[in-house]
Amino acid sequence: MRSNPYTDFVDSRLEPETREAAHEHSAVICLAGPGAPVVYVSDAFKAHTGYDSAEAVGRNLSFLHGPKTEPEAVDAFRQLMEAGQPGTIRITNYRKDRSTFVHECEMRPIRDEAGAITHFIAIQRPLSEADGAGD
Repeated sequence: MRSNPYTDFVDSRLEPETREAAHEHSAVICLAGPGAPVVYVSDAFKAHTGYDSAEAVGRNLSFLHGPKTEPEAVDAFRQLMEAGQPGTIRITNYRKDRSTFVHECEMRPIRDEAGAITHFIAIQRPLSEADGAGD
């Protein structure tokens, strides 16, 4: 795997299980702070959503939301982040071309050596129509 800011962060800051998931799936790293701006995106995120790093970094993940995005899922993410807890939420989001996709998004806090949460990782696992997802 080639080195880039995303892989460097993932390889140096995440425990093995999270690191593996971050390399295998669409994922983003957000700051744990006001607005939770995106700081890194995986190549799989770019391929899955159509948004490249320059279009995602610095923005809140709400740029993926649209009319079919479930408000209760957005609230659940907010609650997880405020509590500093991991969790998985099913949500409908939108690609750059405005087509919808349904996925399970696993949110995990990333802590520094002192135990303070510095970032969150959101790992997206697309659901198929067989899983009850559909456009």
